[in-house]
Amino acid sequence: MAAIGELPGEMADLAAHLSASVPRAWLVGGCVRDALLGRPIQDVDVAVPDALAAAQGYAAATGGSYVLLHDAHPTAAVIDAGTGRRVDFCELRGSSIDDDLRQRDFTVDALAIALCPAVSPRVVDPTGGVADLRSGRLRMVSPEALDADPVRLLRAFRLAAQLHLCIDGATLAAIAHRADRIAEPSRERVREELVRLFSAERPYAEIDAMIESGVAAALLAPCPLSPDRARPALEAGDRLIGEARDHPACRRALQDLVVAERLLPWLRLAFLLGRRNRADIAVHRENLRTSRAELGALMAYTTPVQPAFGTPRRGAAQAWGLLSDGALGAMLVSAAWDEANAAGWQGMLLALCAEVYPTSRAAPLVSGSDLMDALDLYGPALGQVAAALRAAQLAGEIATAEGAMALARSVADRIG
Repeated sequence: MAAIGELPGEMADLAAHLSASVPRAWLVGGCVRDALLGRPIQDVDVAVPDALAAAQGYAAATGGSYVLLHDAHPTAAVIDAGTGRRVDFCELRGSSIDDDLRQRDFTVDALAIALCPAVSPRVVDPTGGVADLRSGRLRMVSPEALDADPVRLLRAFRLAAQLHLCIDGATLAAIAHRADRIAEPSRERVREELVRLFSAERPYAEIDAMIESGVAAALLAPCPLSPDRARPALEAGDRLIGEARDHPACRRALQDLVVAERLLPWLRLAFLLGRRNRADIAVHRENLRTSRAELGALMAYTTPVQPAFGTPRRGAAQAWGLLSDGALGAMLVSAAWDEANAAGWQGMLLALCAEVYPTSRAAPLVSGSDLMDALDLYGPALGQVAAALRAAQLAGEIATAEGAMALARSVADRIG
């Protein structure tokens, strides 16, 4: 066992509440790991002999909300109404805490601290997790741990990226041997791990390892990844995002169209996938249980966009007309895979963010009723003229109602 010093405040409060009513309770898993690493502790996991009774008692003592998570494998959560902090109570597996920890996924998560305020906290570490943390190593508890829950095949890469650990050779070999089993867990759990992986800072080595292990191919079929191009494209995409954040107009567009919509992980996945046909991307609605918005964004981002042949603004306007809010992501992905045309993409991106995007939020220069009254337009003809006016407005070719009406007459004459 290893010393940890004093429990963080929220853990000490939990120990005080539980010690009187639950004589055998342990903090387990990620919260212990994060306390050792000095990382912020988000949610807390507690292993106890009777999880449901312990959770109900803790909820009554603290005024938190009790939520039953799983009845067959007793698990419950208590959520603090004021802070939103969540404490999960799980049934102790086996006859001792050592038995429980030996059934967990990775050694750095197979750690526990007894919740006993009268005793200086000590880490229970039957698999060498503390030494692995000190060595910067992510190691499976056993191959059977991967077989017991194949979502751990993906979790290994996510944890390594988030915690800046290196996956050891034996663990990588065991993952590669089981790569096809990533199809077995619920798609919701796979999606959560994937989103967290692509939310990590600089997950490049882990992406390489995921591709080399075969997990990426099994997960993202029918979209094979090119090992020699996928990582450079993701790195290039991240550089482009960084450059966008340094420019006020691009920072605003990126925030509005991607970050605020919680689509940044999907944009980074699109950097990895590159330009694809929509049918290959559509299967990920089921594969990854994406929401409609997430799938729509991923399909838009992987749509090939061409560099501008006219002015940068005209090229950006054409991309916006095709993809609307997804145009920025699509241009970033195309630019990441076509660094030879970096200057052209830079001009188009700036034009989209500084000119096309603000214009897209402005009202049309003339309304549909104006067009009907002035030109006696209805039905499909009205739609065609309105679309032509909108495209010209986005491209900066018209800026006044008079100019819009003149163009409307020209288009109406042309379509008869």
